[in-house]
Amino acid sequence: FGVGDDGIFNGAVDNATGTAAILEIGEAFAANPPERSVMFLAVTAEESGLLGSAYYGVNPIEPLSIAARATAADTTPTSRGSNGFGIR
Repeated sequence: FGVGDDGIFNGAVDNATGTAAILEIGEAFAANPPERSVMFLAVTAEESGLLGSAYYGVNPIEPLSIAARATAADTTPTSRGSNGFGIR
């Protein structure tokens, strides 16, 4: 993280809430395991051009051909009425 010229900690909210969401969802899957294997991936440098995602696309832990689904979550809402959660 770092403060930009505008005094904003770019990425602080979405990085923190996204990490918390991954941990919570992971705990839910651990308590109720699905029939398929599930992998959680937290990538970095997304504000700089999806660098973490691009790196994983070229260097996957498992072959991409066996992936049945990819879901991206970004900017988890932090207040009532917030609408920043996206699943693609």
